Amino acid sequence: MTVSICWAVSAAGTVAGAVPLETDEQAGVCCDAGPILVIEDDRLVRAAVCAFLEELGCEVLAASSAAAALALVLSLSRRPRLLICDYGLPGGVDGLQAIVSIRQALGDDFVACLMTGLVSPEVRARCAESGIPLLYKPVSPATLRSIVKRAYG
Repeated sequence: MTVSICWAVSAAGTVAGAVPLETDEQAGVCCDAGPILVIEDDRLVRAAVCAFLEELGCEVLAASSAAAALALVLSLSRRPRLLICDYGLPGGVDGLQAIVSIRQALGDDFVACLMTGLVSPEVRARCAESGIPLLYKPVSPATLRSIVKRAYG
């Protein structure tokens, strides 16, 4: 079986509720301040996002659910610097709830953003209310790079 994963750039080039993102494909990224935690239940999307972040030179931790992510970060000595979380997660916990629970456990000293393929005014409003940037899938490499640069900048 062959699986193709395509990245598309949104026409707006922005994160909902945030300032416009850089789209310079050649911009360098330094990820020395701690790992990136990716929470995504879709195995193929998780693998693609992690592979791209690793190509940037980042240390990446991955989990398929909020519970697995919380257990993972509590077992580590280094805390994540950036959390990229899918909205639709298994186990009755959505991505925003996952971010809140991890922040409660670790403290509020990391950057978080939410990814979703669901275009919902409710999700957009909840993200805006919580100050968490919202990324619509498919998320472009330029957008991911920009989020990483902001977190480690």
